[in-house]
Amino acid sequence: MSTAIRVDERPELEWWVIAQVGEYAPRVFQAEVAIADWEERPWIAVRALTDREALERESIGVRETYEEDDWGEGALRVARTYDLAAMAEYDLAHCLTDFCLPARDEAGLVTALRATKLSATKRAETLHRLPLAMGQWIRECIDRVNLRRPEDAATLAIAKKS
Repeated sequence: MSTAIRVDERPELEWWVIAQVGEYAPRVFQAEVAIADWEERPWIAVRALTDREALERESIGVRETYEEDDWGEGALRVARTYDLAAMAEYDLAHCLTDFCLPARDEAGLVTALRATKLSATKRAETLHRLPLAMGQWIRECIDRVNLRRPEDAATLAIAKKS
């Protein structure tokens, strides 16, 4: 009896397959909110980081310093600090491949902002001005595809078994 897991039956394991041509296939998330005067629903397309990108992200966002004893003979403790803003910025730049988000125009009407129709500068400005709830939702989706949530540890453990 085979214990192999079929990726086509478990789409959350798609990250186990190496993308040899082009980018990894993004996963689309749609927000479960209805916006007054807007027929669409907010959505984002997110892809997982590659192993190399995940290491770069950690290198940018995590710093360790060693506090030595008074005699210089050893480290008393290690202090680890995180630059969460830098890590989030890296995620947005590398994981968020497309989006359709609501925004008010000068006339007060709700319009759709599409990543593919924004310049790189306008896209960055938009992502820096996200309302708190929208920013948290986007980070949760990014964490989900990158298996950073506690419940994702079980998925990774299943895939590693052989």
